[in-house]
Amino acid sequence: MWRLFLAINLPSEVKQELSKIKEAMRIQMVYSKVSWVEPENFHVTLHFLVEEKRVLEVILREQLAARSYPEEFFLTLKEVGAFPHKKQPHTLLVSTSLPTQALGLYKRLADVLVGMGLSVDTRPWTPHITLGRVKVQSEVLQPEKIPWSPLSFSVTSFELMKSKLTPAGSLYETLASFPL
Repeated sequence: MWRLFLAINLPSEVKQELSKIKEAMRIQMVYSKVSWVEPENFHVTLHFLVEEKRVLEVILREQLAARSYPEEFFLTLKEVGAFPHKKQPHTLLVSTSLPTQALGLYKRLADVLVGMGLSVDTRPWTPHITLGRVKVQSEVLQPEKIPWSPLSFSVTSFELMKSKLTPAGSLYETLASFPL
């Protein structure tokens, strides 16, 4: 089953840097069973939606295209870490900064979704890029030992995407892009 979501896709140089971080994590977590995200699938999720229905996709595209959004902004890779905690990670990640414009985009999109009768996550948004999902943990993540440098990048659009979980990992498809 496919699921719709809204996301910020990343420039190739950011994906390359994240790939290096992922490889360092892979070495640290060598005995853990981790489902690693492929670099071409790295993104920052804005909102998860519902299972895909063609009618919803069409209406959502129309609603998103009819709105205005904050101007482009910069995100910065901030910290290597894990959810819920590095000692018992479920998700291996790199967090990003949270500039006012990014939060404004997140809230604007939430308003659009709620206006369409869709539910949104009410927990505080923690922007991040997922690098892997831990299935069986054997080691403790030591992010302080992973070499990396903060990297900023310009966000000029967001995308409507769909994903499908498979035994080999998630499949992603970009359905539409919306400029800021």
